[in-house]
Amino acid sequence: VGLRSKLGKGSCFTIQLQALQTKEPVSIEKVVTQDSVIRERMKVAIINENMMLRDSLETLLLSWGCQAKAFATSTKALRAIQEQAWKPDALIVDGTLRNTQLNLDHVQDIREISGQDMPMILISEDTKGTFAKEAQRFGFALLADPIESKVLRELLGNR
Repeated sequence: VGLRSKLGKGSCFTIQLQALQTKEPVSIEKVVTQDSVIRERMKVAIINENMMLRDSLETLLLSWGCQAKAFATSTKALRAIQEQAWKPDALIVDGTLRNTQLNLDHVQDIREISGQDMPMILISEDTKGTFAKEAQRFGFALLADPIESKVLRELLGNR
């Protein structure tokens, strides 16, 4: 059992288990989750400069059956989406970007490339600040950090 924590950043809990040693192969069945809230294979673009949080969110979405791609900046997200056939159905953005600002023009371009009215979620510690209000006027749903996965699922399913 392990724990890593940074004040104001979050905590990471780990559990290590020994693998079962058996002479016969173990069959693992893939469990298919039927979820009326999350459309199967929904494509979600994630913009978050924190690699650990970005990877955690991507892993969560993949576990729900989504196709998730994570990017450190809106510039990188837009460039990748312009160059690939993969077009997102939804966008999740970290609203507490410290090193780079979210470029709302890039978000608008991503929406136009995807050719649909997509759910856009802004995760922020400050849901009452000026940027949060501007993002909300732009069409983002606000989600307070730390997030509750149940609320995130509902927002993604709100199409």
